[in-house]
Amino acid sequence: MAQQNYSGAAIYRCNGNEATTPSESLYTCNGQFSSGRAFLIFTAKSPYVTVAAIANLTLSDQAEISRINNITTSRVLPEGQEVVVPVECSCSGRSYQATITYQIQPGETYFLIADNTFKGLSTCDELKHANTYRETSLLAGQKLRVPLRKRSITTSPPLPPPVSLKSKPKRAPLIVGITAGAFFLLISLLVLLFLSWKKRAQVADEIKKATRNFGSRSRIKDHEYRGTFKREVLAVKKNSGNAEYEVKMLYKINHFNIVRLHGFCQDKDDLYLVYEYMANGSLRDWLNRRGSQHTKSWYQRMRIALDVANGLLYLHNFANPAYVHNNVKSSNVLLDGNLRAKITNFSLAKEANCSDTKRIVGTRGYMAPECLGAGPVTPEVDVYAFGVVLLELITDEFPVIEQDGGGRLLSTSVAALMESLNAETDLCSFIAYGLAGNGGTKYALQVVKLSLSCLTQDPSDRPDMIEVVSILQKMYSIIHTPH
Repeated sequence: MAQQNYSGAAIYRCNGNEATTPSESLYTCNGQFSSGRAFLIFTAKSPYVTVAAIANLTLSDQAEISRINNITTSRVLPEGQEVVVPVECSCSGRSYQATITYQIQPGETYFLIADNTFKGLSTCDELKHANTYRETSLLAGQKLRVPLRKRSITTSPPLPPPVSLKSKPKRAPLIVGITAGAFFLLISLLVLLFLSWKKRAQVADEIKKATRNFGSRSRIKDHEYRGTFKREVLAVKKNSGNAEYEVKMLYKINHFNIVRLHGFCQDKDDLYLVYEYMANGSLRDWLNRRGSQHTKSWYQRMRIALDVANGLLYLHNFANPAYVHNNVKSSNVLLDGNLRAKITNFSLAKEANCSDTKRIVGTRGYMAPECLGAGPVTPEVDVYAFGVVLLELITDEFPVIEQDGGGRLLSTSVAALMESLNAETDLCSFIAYGLAGNGGTKYALQVVKLSLSCLTQDPSDRPDMIEVVSILQKMYSIIHTPH
């Protein structure tokens, strides 16, 4: 429930101009409990290269650090080794955080402390916000309050130490032992296979029951169905292809603006993927709905745009490894009951900058020019497609406009319109119904300029998602009241 928000590169800056609020990069305090255990990754660096030094710096328990990482308290760690450190987080204002005390060393500044000792755990702006010292008055020996923030992780119990064989056993007992062990292992494997098969059959039956055997009344569209699992409504996607890569990827990432995978089940030739249910369907469906234009305000449209941008920002800059969605389009953006947007369908996703000899994938109207040739899959592909989604959001038009028995790209039409002498007037008649009034044309011009920068032919000239989020965040803050 405590979803971390992302503010792009602003969290690394310390000039006071870009970051909005320190809590923007923290976990929102909206969970069931006001405090709880969390884990952070600390990278060993002199003088913090022992369990005692790290525990003292982070106000953590030495014994817990030793147990979790399977290292002794006296061991000197090599610089660069990552150490899992348990900390206690509690509500501080609107955010969960753990706060520790740090003694300033000679010559250190807020930036050096954030970038060296606490790189990735705290930021320059957060240090400034938590302390009353000015940058120019930092002195050696002063104590700073340091708010820590880091993605939660789960840890496995440490493995037992390897057994040391000091003497050679006799040959006959060894053969008997190996034979008995192999037989026991075979029996255990057969039992596990049977239990696994039985469990899969039970889960498949549960999915069929929840979706009324994939009946028409449960169908959302195509091969997607709605099902009720223990009073929770979820979406089930029936997939006959290989979704192993998508499943593995979704299990490694977690973000509010990415549709969550609850689980999956293999049943003969079918693979069932169970996702969170999005009550308002796809963005494309929402834009198509007529008669409800009064609900499609600038506020809602810009919040949707910012949601999608934040999801892509996470994939490109914060997921490890970084990913490219490779099929961004309005039908792959889903809306929940509160019209919050989440990205779905990662069947074509790739690790960023991986080589791909078969790049001609995607949907007409959204594909960047470089997709027509072989080469690395880069985040700029998603940036281009997002530019098209922005145009859909303000025009309600399809990415390919049908006219005179043919089709013209929405992006081409808008680009041509912006080159006319009466661009602002022409745009006013092109944007969606009800958006022109109350300064709406001004907003539309800003969105179109951002969109066309994303649609630049040369990938290197396109903005990255950090810049896109920054621009949309400023626009969204201006349009903060629903119309």
